[in-house]
Amino acid sequence: MGESVIIETIRALAPEGVFALLFVILFFYTMNRQDKREKKLQTNETLLIEKQEKREKELVERHEQREAKLMIFLESTNNGHDKLMQNQGTVVEGLKEVASIQRETVTCLGKLDGKLEAIIMVSKNNSEKRRLSKK
Repeated sequence: MGESVIIETIRALAPEGVFALLFVILFFYTMNRQDKREKKLQTNETLLIEKQEKREKELVERHEQREAKLMIFLESTNNGHDKLMQNQGTVVEGLKEVASIQRETVTCLGKLDGKLEAIIMVSKNNSEKRRLSKK
């Protein structure tokens, strides 16, 4: 609203008394505060959405990095069944080391159908299981 409208409203209400004048001032004051609150809420919502998107992106990147590290490790240790049997302790320790860095625990390590496989249990919620294998 323009200043002229406010001044005309005050002049029109002046004979009614001071209470009417205070009511008009209070009305405009509360409307201004409400607008500021709404703007602040919208800003906070957009910030929360941006933070959530950033977290999701970081989680996806970390997940991809974990799988890449583990697959590189599995590739480096997949040199045949005999060597696996000789180095089984080191493979398990190495997998546990890789897993502990990523806060995961190795639940099973074995050789199935000529492939080295590791089943990883994510310790965060203990419900997600992933099977990584090297053909």
